[in-house]
Amino acid sequence: MIAPRRTSPALLFLSLVAASLTVTACANRPKPPPPEDPASQPVATPPADAGQAVAEGPAPGESCAAYVQRTSPGVSCTVNPDDISRCDCALTNQVATNDPPPAEPPPAEPQPPAAPGDAKLNFTNGPTGTTGRCLSDVCPVKNDFVVANGYPPIKLSSNPQTVRFEFKSPAHSPKTFVYQLVPGDNTIDFDLGGGGTPSGDGNYATLKFSGGPSGTTVECISGACPDKQKRAVTDPYPNISMSSSEATILLRFQAPGYRAEMARFVLQRGPNLIPIDLEEIRRDAGPVVPQRGRPKPN
Repeated sequence: MIAPRRTSPALLFLSLVAASLTVTACANRPKPPPPEDPASQPVATPPADAGQAVAEGPAPGESCAAYVQRTSPGVSCTVNPDDISRCDCALTNQVATNDPPPAEPPPAEPQPPAAPGDAKLNFTNGPTGTTGRCLSDVCPVKNDFVVANGYPPIKLSSNPQTVRFEFKSPAHSPKTFVYQLVPGDNTIDFDLGGGGTPSGDGNYATLKFSGGPSGTTVECISGACPDKQKRAVTDPYPNISMSSSEATILLRFQAPGYRAEMARFVLQRGPNLIPIDLEEIRRDAGPVVPQRGRPKPN
């Protein structure tokens, strides 16, 4: 049997004092204020610019650069690599606004090209006896003409129109010039002493005829024909434009009292000599009777 433990008078006194202090502290604790009535609180008046968002500081995890650029239009910032709460900022050239972009002007209506018309040619003074020849498809006349006598107006198919002319004189070699013609008056300036492209030296073929009786004429039938006009072989024949090193041409020769002949020639760039050999029509010879079938053996 365990005997009860005796408490000393001093320990009992200390216990009573501690209990008294605890009761006193609980009695002196301040009471919480009663809840306030929301209806009795004054209503805050919004500022004049309440329609605009007011920045309240960076969002959690938002860097300094992102926060400044979000709240300050027209500012560009770079993040500090060592501390995202710091950044370097500068003003940009254009400040973003909520205004709609200005309306673009309506596209201009395309203007129709100027209507082609007739080009009148005014030639400058060339050497005595200068002749010319129009080399383009729109040329109304492709034969040689005397420059002093002028040239008919050219009906243009476009504006401007590229047209080539060849000029030559007794003292100068043929040369080709390119002009941009427009409706109305056009000055055709040429210098046979310099400028232009020499004709017959790489880009053209020239023809010279040999043989043939008096009064022989030549006419181009097919191939690289400069034109299909019949002309005397003693007259200058137009130069033939060469797009390659060779060109084929079919010519027909005629002369009074001789049988007409057609011959095909392969032309080279530069001068080409064309021989003519016509068969004379014999008056005392009877008519030629064509034979049918095979001739009988003797």
